[in-house]
Amino acid sequence: MVSRSAFALCVVAILIVALAPTPLALPAAVDAQGPSTVVLWNRLGSQTEVENSEVGLDGTFHGGGFVDGVFGGAFTADYTQDNLVTFPKEVVPIYEGTIEFWARLHDYPDVLQWGQNPAFVSINSTNPPASWLVHLNGNDGGGNGGLCGGVGYNLLAGTGVFGTWTYERVLGAGQVEAWHHYALAWDEN
Repeated sequence: MVSRSAFALCVVAILIVALAPTPLALPAAVDAQGPSTVVLWNRLGSQTEVENSEVGLDGTFHGGGFVDGVFGGAFTADYTQDNLVTFPKEVVPIYEGTIEFWARLHDYPDVLQWGQNPAFVSINSTNPPASWLVHLNGNDGGGNGGLCGGVGYNLLAGTGVFGTWTYERVLGAGQVEAWHHYALAWDEN
């Protein structure tokens, strides 16, 4: 059995987009791609970058480390370290939007256990009651397994039904430790 403390997660950058037409002044790198509704863009490449978002509210750094990522630096933490980089929940558009990021797993076991293993994104709101989740899971409590996502009030989805999952079954043979791009999109309609 592999010790959970040996597992690591690396995340490159987080981008949250409001789908409603809300133009923002953006850095040249993003603005060059045309009008945008980006409400948060953070590179997550260093403590300074976490605490100074390119667009939107700044993050708070509580620990973890940094490694080389797909585009510059990347935040890294081991499997037991939760909530080491946080952003105010107010940055998330409630009714429609997209959260996207790059992530890479390091030294994970073969079998994907039941529970959030890891939770890439976990945002909860009490008014209105809602949550936004992106995680790998053998069983998300809603009958889903694999790569799982959730938005709103108990609206859950997954790669397939709960059961016995492996990280390779979710991410591809030989691809568990590769960088992957993840996105969670929602629209109340």
